[in-house]
Amino acid sequence: MASHKQPAKTTEFPILETNGLYASRIRGDGNCLFNALSDQLYGHEEEHRALRDATIAHMRVNSDFYRQYMIVNPVRRNPKRKSAAASSATPIDLTFHTEDELQKQFDLHLQKMGQPGEWADNMEVSAFASALNVHVRLWQADFHYTFSPSVYYVSNGQGTIVDDRPMLNIAYHKWEHYSSVRNVDGPHSGLPAVSTHIQPPPSKKRPSVERDEEEDDSIARASKRRSPLPLFDSDSTPECSESSSDESNAPQLSQSDTSHEEPEVPENPLPKLKLILKLRCPPVV
Repeated sequence: MASHKQPAKTTEFPILETNGLYASRIRGDGNCLFNALSDQLYGHEEEHRALRDATIAHMRVNSDFYRQYMIVNPVRRNPKRKSAAASSATPIDLTFHTEDELQKQFDLHLQKMGQPGEWADNMEVSAFASALNVHVRLWQADFHYTFSPSVYYVSNGQGTIVDDRPMLNIAYHKWEHYSSVRNVDGPHSGLPAVSTHIQPPPSKKRPSVERDEEEDDSIARASKRRSPLPLFDSDSTPECSESSSDESNAPQLSQSDTSHEEPEVPENPLPKLKLILKLRCPPVV
């Protein structure tokens, strides 16, 4: 039985560290996905072959569902030697493929996936969840998502509907490797018993700078100046229209007027005078 030594603290999985979890070491022999799932189910990696066979059998029975995700003539993943052609962006295949072509590609995929040491992917994680009737929570650097089988619920006899299926926890590394997730406080061997209370990852926002009121008062405030550009086109604006901004009713300044200072307003401005003219017209005879 392989032992699980707690690795040194790293920042590869901040969300795991926030939740008191870590990605334990799993053999990287091509069976890492099923090794990790075996560790979650049985507390060791030795049942990887049985879990692989159960997953492939489920996919074969439900080929109508899984073959729609097949890519005909796929590009080899992670080539050993990256040539200029391999490193360039792969164009999207928009070719229409018949059901027979998809089924042929799917059969080749199952034949290849049935071999020990063959890399599995998220489609196999989804098929495993349905085949074993469990939930699989996949953790990445700062988020996680869950693969769930067909939905069904069981009543606890008290009028509450509960989902009593196990939740397995695995981590996916950037270097295309799966690990089993365990508690930092243990156990580091045997069944993981991962805590289900999940905390969000730490915020990446920079803390705001707090200033004292005295410091704010000491900072000189720049005088408010109107923009030299008009807020809107005067030709398209109806006269005597109201605006939500006080600046919109102010005289428009041209680019050359920006160098002049604003006139000073007297402390006691004179009241505005209104001139009313009354005209008397002689009566019409």
